[in-house]
Amino acid sequence: MFVKDAKEAVMLNIQFLFEQIQSDIVDALEKGDLLPGAKLPSENAYASKNGVSRFTVRKAYGVLEEKGILFRRKGSGSYVADTALDRVYEILRRKKYRIAVVLPEMNEQFFPLVRQGIHDAMMRYNCSSEQFRNLTKRNESEIINRIVEEKFDGVLFSPNRFRDSYGYKTFEKIERHGIPVTMIGKPPVNFFCDAVYYDDIHGAFGAVKDFYYYKYATVAHITNSAGDIQSVNERKEGYILGMEKYFPGVNPKIFDTEAWDFDAALLSWLKTVPLRIGVFLYDDTILKRVYPIFLESGRSIPKSLAVLGYNNYEEICNSFPIKFSSVHVPKIILGRRAFELLYKKMTNKALTEVRHILLNPNIIHRNSF
Repeated sequence: MFVKDAKEAVMLNIQFLFEQIQSDIVDALEKGDLLPGAKLPSENAYASKNGVSRFTVRKAYGVLEEKGILFRRKGSGSYVADTALDRVYEILRRKKYRIAVVLPEMNEQFFPLVRQGIHDAMMRYNCSSEQFRNLTKRNESEIINRIVEEKFDGVLFSPNRFRDSYGYKTFEKIERHGIPVTMIGKPPVNFFCDAVYYDDIHGAFGAVKDFYYYKYATVAHITNSAGDIQSVNERKEGYILGMEKYFPGVNPKIFDTEAWDFDAALLSWLKTVPLRIGVFLYDDTILKRVYPIFLESGRSIPKSLAVLGYNNYEEICNSFPIKFSSVHVPKIILGRRAFELLYKKMTNKALTEVRHILLNPNIIHRNSF
C-alpha cells in the first residue's frame, strides 16, 4: 500500500510540474514577456534552473508544439511559433472564468438592470459569477479579502461611495494580487482600472439646458447629501455649470433633503417666486418626499412648475397622477459594456492600457415638463 501511494505521489508531482511548465509559458505569452520567434531555454537549461527533470520539460515542450504554440528546429532548439498568440487566446477563450460581481443596493431600482446587462453579456461566454452585496465599508473589505483568497479570475465592482468610505486603499489589495477589475462607476483617485460610467455632469447640464429652452425663468436643484457622494457632487456641478451658461446672473438654488428645514424652505421658495420655475431632482426617489410639497404650494405642473428627475425609474415616475420626466441612464448597457471590458482583460493580460467608457444620459419627457 505504501509503495503504491508513493508511486502515485511521484506521478502526481510529475503531472503538476508538467502542467506548471506549460502554464508558465502560456502566462509569459499572455503578458507579452515571450513573443513569436523567441527562443526558449534548452531542455537541460530549463530543467536545471527550475529543479525539474529533462523528461518533464521535454513532455511539456512537446505538448505545446502539438498545440501550435512552439516549434522545434533540429539542432537549434524550441521557439515560439508565429501562431502562438492565436492559440493561447483560443485556450483562454475555452477556459471557464469565475467572476465576482460586487454591487450595492441589490434590491433597489438601479442595480437589477445593471445585473441584467452583465448576465446578458455573460451568456455569450464561458463564465460563471458570484454575487456580492457591499453595504458598508467593513463588508466591502471582507468581500475583497474573499475575492483574493479564492482567486477569482476577475471582478466587476460598483464601489460603496458613501461619504468617507470611498478611496484607493479599499481596492489596492485586489491590484496587488493582479486580479483584473472593471469598475461600474468612476474609480477612486489613484486606482487605475477599466471603468464604465455615465456622465453625470453632462446629464445635469443638459437638464438645465432643457429648462432654458422650455422658457422657465429659473431652476432649483434638490439634492441628497446622504447619497452616492460621486453622483451627488457631479450632478450638483453640472447643475451649477448649466445655470452659469443658460441663466447668467441668476443665483443657483440648492435644497438638501437632509437639511432640518428642507420641507419649509422648499415650500417657501415655491410660494414666493412669482415666475415659471423648474426643479431638477438628484434622483427620482426624492419624488415621494417632494410631491406633497409641490401640491401644497398650489403650483400647476407643468404650467408654472416643471419637474425633472434623474435615473428614470419608470415605476416611480409613473406612479403619480402626473407622469414625471427624468434623465435616463442606460443601466443595461452599463452592465454589458463593463463585462465586455473585463472579459478582454481576463483573456489578454498583455493589455496594459486602462480604458474608460463614458455613456451619455438622455432625457425622457413625460407630463411634468
